[in-house]
Amino acid sequence: VLAATLAELCCMVFYVPHDVITQKVQMQHAALPFTRSLKSPFRGVEVMRSVIAQQGVRGLYKGTRAHLLSYVPESACWWGSYELGKSILGRLGAPLNITGPPVHMAAGICAGVLAAAVTSPIDVVRTRMQCDPQIQGAVWPILTKIVQKEGPQALFKGLGMSIAFDTILSAGSGIRFEWIMWFSRREQKEEMESSKSVQSHVASA
Repeated sequence: VLAATLAELCCMVFYVPHDVITQKVQMQHAALPFTRSLKSPFRGVEVMRSVIAQQGVRGLYKGTRAHLLSYVPESACWWGSYELGKSILGRLGAPLNITGPPVHMAAGICAGVLAAAVTSPIDVVRTRMQCDPQIQGAVWPILTKIVQKEGPQALFKGLGMSIAFDTILSAGSGIRFEWIMWFSRREQKEEMESSKSVQSHVASA
């Protein structure tokens, strides 16, 4: 969990500007025909220059606090629930001889659904802060205002799509993570065996 939190803090330097630029492009040209949008591959660069010219480099990091409050808990929640889910599902699947990738995939799906549901309210606040120039201030007052005007259900707008996306992404993430770990352990084991072989050969000589 701690490693996931630290990794998210490092990636924030790139994630926040990417979010700001992507969302501004989507909002600016939502009414354009799809074919016209494809003819502007450098639209993001234009938006980035415009943001820097009007707001400075700080404009690319608008909503950073909301981003941290959204993605840092999401990463911590995902990895914590993934490891817990893998342990529980592994024990449940062992009598049925269900191990390996099916367990990792199921644990990843459960982690993705839980992480999306837990961080949905702050994610709604983050998106509005980055898309609407008129929304300024701290996260909590903005969240409270959304609830007052639109009701608590507004904090879960887009949750279904988030869960659907995270389910697909998380199913593969669990398998990829375990494969990388297996490959790393195998290489480490081979290096240790090779080192022991060299040492025994030197000793026998």
